[in-house]
Amino acid sequence: MADWLKRNADRVVSTTEPYNWSRFNNLAAKTAKGEFLLFLNDDIEIIEPGWLDTLLEQAQRPEVGAVGPLLLYPDRRIQHAGLFLAAMGQGRHAFRYLGEDEPGYFGLARIQRNVIALTGACLMTRRDIFTRLGGFNEAHLIVNNDLDYCLRARREGLVSVYTPHAQLIHYEAVSRAAMPDTYDTAAFDSEWRELFLAGDPYLSPHLERHQDDFAPDGEPNRVLVTGGPALNRDEIRKILVVKLDHIGDCIIAFPAVRRLQRHFPNARITVLTSRASKSVWTMEPSVAETIEFDFFHARSALGEIELSPQDWARLRERLVPERFDLAIDLRKHPETRDVLRHAGARYLAGFDHRNLFAWLDVALDWGGDQAYARKRQHTADDLVNLVDAVAAACEDDRRVIEAPSSKLSAKVEQLVNRAAGGPLICVHPAAGNAMKQWPADYFALVIDRLIETHGARVALIGAPGEEPTANELLARLRRPGAVTSLIGGLPLADLPALLARASLFLGNDSGPKHIAAGLGVPTVGVHSGTVDVREWGPIGVNAVAVAREMVCSPCYLTNPGDCRRGLACLRELSPETVYQACERLLLLSDPATPAVPAKAAAREPARPPRRAGRAPRQSAAALAVAGPR
Repeated sequence: MADWLKRNADRVVSTTEPYNWSRFNNLAAKTAKGEFLLFLNDDIEIIEPGWLDTLLEQAQRPEVGAVGPLLLYPDRRIQHAGLFLAAMGQGRHAFRYLGEDEPGYFGLARIQRNVIALTGACLMTRRDIFTRLGGFNEAHLIVNNDLDYCLRARREGLVSVYTPHAQLIHYEAVSRAAMPDTYDTAAFDSEWRELFLAGDPYLSPHLERHQDDFAPDGEPNRVLVTGGPALNRDEIRKILVVKLDHIGDCIIAFPAVRRLQRHFPNARITVLTSRASKSVWTMEPSVAETIEFDFFHARSALGEIELSPQDWARLRERLVPERFDLAIDLRKHPETRDVLRHAGARYLAGFDHRNLFAWLDVALDWGGDQAYARKRQHTADDLVNLVDAVAAACEDDRRVIEAPSSKLSAKVEQLVNRAAGGPLICVHPAAGNAMKQWPADYFALVIDRLIETHGARVALIGAPGEEPTANELLARLRRPGAVTSLIGGLPLADLPALLARASLFLGNDSGPKHIAAGLGVPTVGVHSGTVDVREWGPIGVNAVAVAREMVCSPCYLTNPGDCRRGLACLRELSPETVYQACERLLLLSDPATPAVPAKAAAREPARPPRRAGRAPRQSAAALAVAGPR
């Protein structure tokens, strides 16, 4: 290759320096005379005429900072169709390994488009832009120099363009196969962490960041209200009771129907029942109407009637126009549960069995009938318990703990006073179980942005023994001066008094999270997949849980070494989603508090921190509905 270049190139620049991709290309750029610079690896093969003209066509546009082609492996699969941002410090090649002629998601592999960055294996840019940006950052020896260059161009208002109309073969790293992917990690992360936190503007947050094919994310990050009411009591005006059993079973359900009427006194109750049992319901005054539908034979020994699709269609035609707000199946055995799905009701309730009916809005578990095992209570009581569960799901009183009146210690009082110019945020970055420990560098990303955007003052809280986690976090912060660690130094008895003065709590799934939520403090709980977030999420008027919906959750593992996916439930739970949950709770709890621009955060004070309990109850629900951007 070197001999060929000497024979065919107009100018060859030689150096004996150690390999540094950025340095070598900067030296070549200084020697080159052209208006346009093309950076081309020695493992590229030209396969078509006109490719250079195609790149020039885009590079001469004034708004373009860099342009790159479609690169193919020798077997004609795609190697590069633009870069997108994945995990911190990682740019992934879009549509890698896709077939040459495959269009990809929405045809994006074959469409010229703006991208966040391009590979330096074949990248064209104008000389004036290259000079203005200072060339490639020579601290990035092997990789991420191209990504860094494109991001700096973007910061100057320029775009990077991927064009599939120019195609080349890329043997990828053939000439440097033994070299590690080296770059200045600290410098790169410090420079671009905010952009990685915000997310790639050219990649929808609903697409998978950890795969190359732009597949919809099957395990999305979610913001959930776990301790709030599942039903709105005021909306329950028309109730359908499904009771398709025989006479005795219907009579046993009377106490539950009566209880339902007491819980929802303004609701009109209709019973869906069999022809044989229809007259029985005239004995229960809380029932306003009955609708006839035969599901079982009149003789119980004959079991279910074989229903046709036309039978189910007629049932839907009869029920859906009624616009029921709630449909509840008062049968423990599961045969009739699917009838609820034909009711067209807003909320569905019934007994579940081995998670067969995950679509129920309110459910109680029924363990089945086990031979030789005696039951603990009457079926009528079980039905009443189901009705009570529906009523409990409407309760909106989620204030668990009364605000304490105890005084703060002098040290903590000083911290609170220090935070008088901006919101006080309490953070618990540790957890009693490694299966629940969100990475410290993720906490650092969120904390720094809260400080820079909202002028926040942060208190780290935790138990003795959690100091190493605090030290790791403090070492990763860009603004450690705005953070005070109380870990190991604040007695548990004094913790509620501090939390009650906070504008926000952020922490892992652990005790302090539950205390903060119970006090009514705006709370963001970070949850892993080891348990079900819907079971153990925070309970509070302003509390939300952030979790990744894993197909392997809940796993109930206790040892991280047993997780075959490397704790992806935490590692792939993005700081972006957690930050957005924090920001929205801050703004919803005190809408008059504007976000402080990052450059002004140190000098422009925000409003004083909001005391617990002032925010409206609907703030957490509004956040969950909005979800991540």
